[in-house]
Amino acid sequence: MKHSHFNNRFWTDHNVSDLELFSARFRTHRYRRHSHIGYVIGVVTEGAEAFFCRGTVHTAGTGDIILVNPQSQHDGKAACELGWGYRVIYPREDHFVAVSELANPPRFRQSVVHDPELARRIADFHQASDTGADQTSTQLAWAGILFDLVKRYSENTRTEDYDVRDDKRHTLVEEILRSHAVEGISLEDLAAQVGWS
Repeated sequence: MKHSHFNNRFWTDHNVSDLELFSARFRTHRYRRHSHIGYVIGVVTEGAEAFFCRGTVHTAGTGDIILVNPQSQHDGKAACELGWGYRVIYPREDHFVAVSELANPPRFRQSVVHDPELARRIADFHQASDTGADQTSTQLAWAGILFDLVKRYSENTRTEDYDVRDDKRHTLVEEILRSHAVEGISLEDLAAQVGWS
């Protein structure tokens, strides 16, 4: 099988709790069915990807967010002649638990969501990690993304708590990250200070 890919990069961001990230552009590449220990969160930046997950084939087009739960079998291939480009983040379960009040790691209800605002934030965070942008801003963006993914798309969201506590906790998270701008702070320590651990 011919594989056509270019501009692919995989890295670990040690400033964001050793988060793994990947960016790629494929034309004819096919992923065989596989799974990951953690989550797969991707934003399609061009073209479209078709993939099997949760018993059906999904298509994610430009601007869509791909959500794959830990241990979920999935594959992937181009859904159009152009192929697809995407930015992917591989968070662990502990990343989500650290910034949510959930006793158990979340599970996403859908494999593809169309949420332009959140997709832009994920892509911006990914780009910032790739270029080594300001650590405090990057950590703040990541905490907000995790929180909003749980709030909007998790099966086990505690929605009754969000309206009351969101603004105060986001403000507190921002203050803590800014006060640790030089030395940095792990998501686990941040969660403990905010009261999410």
